[in-house]
Amino acid sequence: MNRLFFSITFFILLSVSAATLKENMRDFNAHFKVISATIADSTKNADNAARAREMSQIFVNAKNNVPTSIDSLPPEHKQKAIEQYQGMIQQVIDATTQLQQALLDNDITKAKAILETMKKLKLDGHEKFKN
Repeated sequence: MNRLFFSITFFILLSVSAATLKENMRDFNAHFKVISATIADSTKNADNAARAREMSQIFVNAKNNVPTSIDSLPPEHKQKAIEQYQGMIQQVIDATTQLQQALLDNDITKAKAILETMKKLKLDGHEKFKN
């Protein structure tokens, strides 16, 4: 039984981590929209905290999915761009962790502020790295 559970878990983790950057961003946006639409409803905090945890995992997976805009850079600029991209992704991971905690603490004001920060990070990231 443990062997079957391990095999299924490994397959799920492998399929999640194999997602493309586009798929990761699509999944993130779906969670972001739901949280944004329901942030004022404290009865949704537990569900939204779970979504925030999933968003964090999405970005952990996305951290090594380099955008195609970086692939097209000259070799001498790629490493710096990758480091900048991964730094921005880490900021989003940190924000999703903070969002999850704010929701678990029922701190809607803080959760709303974190969502705004995440929105700005998303816009900055797309401006810098999206084709």
